[in-house]
Amino acid sequence: GLLIYDVSNPANPVNVGHKNDGKFASDIVTSGNYAYLANGSDGLRIYNISNPTNAINVGHITTGGEAYRVAVAGNYAYVLNALGGLHSYDVSDPTNPVIGGFIATYNNFNAVGSVALSGQYAYVATGRDGLRIFDVSNPTNFVNVGHSTTNATTYAWDVAISGNYGYVACGLDELRVYDLSNPSNLLTVGQTPTNYGGYAISVVVAGNYAYVANGLDGLRIYSLGVSPAPRLNVWLTSTSTNALLASWPAPTAAAVLQQSSDLSGTNWLSLTNASTVVAGTNRIILAPPAGNKFYRLKIL
Repeated sequence: GLLIYDVSNPANPVNVGHKNDGKFASDIVTSGNYAYLANGSDGLRIYNISNPTNAINVGHITTGGEAYRVAVAGNYAYVLNALGGLHSYDVSDPTNPVIGGFIATYNNFNAVGSVALSGQYAYVATGRDGLRIFDVSNPTNFVNVGHSTTNATTYAWDVAISGNYGYVACGLDELRVYDLSNPSNLLTVGQTPTNYGGYAISVVVAGNYAYVANGLDGLRIYSLGVSPAPRLNVWLTSTSTNALLASWPAPTAAAVLQQSSDLSGTNWLSLTNASTVVAGTNRIILAPPAGNKFYRLKIL
């Protein structure tokens, strides 16, 4: 079931709460005051954890199979089923989850992997089938927009997203890195040279490091390198409109375009304009500036 630990002292974690609603609890995420539990054949359970010592089961829905992995974004929970499908559930009312959409994830029942969400996409490690990308901008109608296989002898077990890159724990193939800047054309840009006698089953990316649970080999930590700062270019698109075009190389680490009227000041405003990828560059069209404007990229 669900176990809650006080880790304010990491050297001495203390169990403060426990709920067991049967079956096989295999994954959990939290969002706000709620915990979402993939609970095997029992389906999806939602707990109010505002009081960690007394978690309360407030919502439940069966998923038509073994609920194996769960991810949450906005008002939707996405559950990966051991029977080979990705479901979405409207959890805007946590006490009454409602099924939204479903799509087969093509794992041929060989294995179940994991699901990670970023922007409008769900990235699903689908066992022997490899990595699939689904556009979930409409949570009731998923569209498969990208796919990359691993190989016939290994599985894609877990996926983590950081910036424009996907990191996949691939069992005997260890860690693979994909360029996701064009979801319909996945490119392998890196792979570990050996598995160190282990079996990569899970991966987490934080900063410039990837942490891989590597089976009997234990924990492996990989440096992802420090990428050079991308060069920002800004120029007039038209002398008649004075509109500006800002661009920088793609893919690059997650970045935000900022502007200020004072180059020496500290009051930089992060712009919310969405960038588009054109000919290998991220591009943003900017309205004609009023007065002096300075621009920079801030790496997140």
